[in-house]
Amino acid sequence: TRKSGGVSMTEGQKSRALSWYPMIKNGALSYGKVAKMLGISKHDLIDFYDEQGFAYFPITAEEVDKDVANIESMISNR
Repeated sequence: TRKSGGVSMTEGQKSRALSWYPMIKNGALSYGKVAKMLGISKHDLIDFYDEQGFAYFPITAEEVDKDVANIESMISNR
């Protein structure tokens, strides 16, 4: 077991997590179900995927800023 950025997983767990990621993205499996199958917390699984470059929320900070600005504009124009 190696500690990687706060997430402690065996190489086997990491390999299975990576192989199951496409099934999470297509909705066949949930993050919680995969975490349970791996014997880790959902939070640790999300952190591991984040370390691999897979965002839990596939949206950039810039997109969030634009959305907030648009909402604020809509509210002020009521």
